[in-house]
Amino acid sequence: MGYSFPYKQPNVVAAFKVMTDRALAFLSNRLADKDRQLIADYLKARRAARAASGDVAWVYAEFQIGQEGVARWTELTLGRQVSRTDAAVAAVAADRCAGLTTSLRAINDQGLAIWRRNAFYVLGAVEAEMLDRVKPDWRDAYVRHPFSLGQQLEDCCGEADPSSETASG
Repeated sequence: MGYSFPYKQPNVVAAFKVMTDRALAFLSNRLADKDRQLIADYLKARRAARAASGDVAWVYAEFQIGQEGVARWTELTLGRQVSRTDAAVAAVAADRCAGLTTSLRAINDQGLAIWRRNAFYVLGAVEAEMLDRVKPDWRDAYVRHPFSLGQQLEDCCGEADPSSETASG
């Protein structure tokens, strides 16, 4: 819980701001034909955040993105599914989904040093949503290769990146 990630380093903070801005652009998009380009833009920012953080620190980030981010996305997805048949859940589910956008804006406003690993949870939920929109079978690969969201995004929407190894190796 107390991993020494470089949350306060100016270059890391700046790189994550671009990453969260790209995540916001993706979430606000309503045109399916733009999803892949927005994901590619996000991946460019993600690679810059990885470079700024350093490979060792990025293993920690990738783990948190994959573990807690996927858990958050799963909660949101279950809420959306239940809301189709339960009106009482619908408003709560919509509010929780909108919470991703609110959280991304708060990360930008309050800073990575305040949000710390919680920022990874939000970004992981967004990454799972990205995959769900463009590669609905992503969960099958995730079961076999946990913590592989970044690599799966690269495989479907990224440009060739020789340094994009996952924490699972």
